[in-house]
Amino acid sequence: MSKKKRDLFSHIRDTAHQSKSQMKNSVGDLSVLHKLQVPLHPRMFQQIKSYFWKIPNVGVVKINFVRSSRGNPEKGGAGFIIINHTGTFMRTYSYGLGNFTSYMAECSTLLQGLQDASYNGWLIAWSESDFVVGVEAFNNDNVP
Repeated sequence: MSKKKRDLFSHIRDTAHQSKSQMKNSVGDLSVLHKLQVPLHPRMFQQIKSYFWKIPNVGVVKINFVRSSRGNPEKGGAGFIIINHTGTFMRTYSYGLGNFTSYMAECSTLLQGLQDASYNGWLIAWSESDFVVGVEAFNNDNVP
């Protein structure tokens, strides 16, 4: 192996530890990195979150909505659940999204849930989400 090539590989190995990001590589990418003897930073396992919902008062329904994506913007999905005062699921809905920002995905999911509840004639007690910016936008009439 030429000195130039050895020096290049040495520089790659010496600087690889400075990477703070997580990997999303193909098998081919990993094979190349392994041959270059680059130390790898595997992606952390995603944590599964538990949610506990309070049920609404008699005669009203509640919408819980959520979105998920691989990045911002990136492909993702969204959905909502509508429950009544007994905790019975009145409606569940999920759908795939194209390239959306988290903000736009959250707002579109909220609007979809509200439209569905309105279409069915259900009075809405409240909508709930873990995405504060989307909820604040709705509360301040700033939904795009």
